[in-house]
Amino acid sequence: MEAKLRKAESILAISGMAVVAFGVWDVVSAVVSIFLIQNSVVQATLEGSDRWVVVFTKIFIIIIVLISLGLRTFIGLTARSFGRGKDKGIGFLIVTAILMAINIIVVVLTVMPLTGTDSTFYTKLSDTIVNLTSLFALLCLFIAGIRVRVLRNTK
Repeated sequence: MEAKLRKAESILAISGMAVVAFGVWDVVSAVVSIFLIQNSVVQATLEGSDRWVVVFTKIFIIIIVLISLGLRTFIGLTARSFGRGKDKGIGFLIVTAILMAINIIVVVLTVMPLTGTDSTFYTKLSDTIVNLTSLFALLCLFIAGIRVRVLRNTK
């Protein structure tokens, strides 16, 4: 039983770092999307006061991405601490479940309009693969967190 506990704690710590890494990836992806795609059709058609809409949209996206990074950092670092026996709370599992639900919604909304004739097919496909991998890391973390909790309580 001790070996199972150590294995689950190790998986929890590794999954926690993966969740943090995906949070950093979200920030990098958003920055690239916002600042490198300045000549899009929407940007070209907006003039005058409509530029404020673009500015506020970019600010909104940055705020959402930073909140995501904060949540993922909280989940990852708390899971790592819990896996090492330094933290006793399981609040991170609740936040993980919420983030998994949001991630599932994002994957479904990305996949539903996906067609092979779409000009952004490969971009959407790569986003879907990254989101599915992120979801897998969250799922591993969630299962390992529950398992660590159960194994510690049976000692």
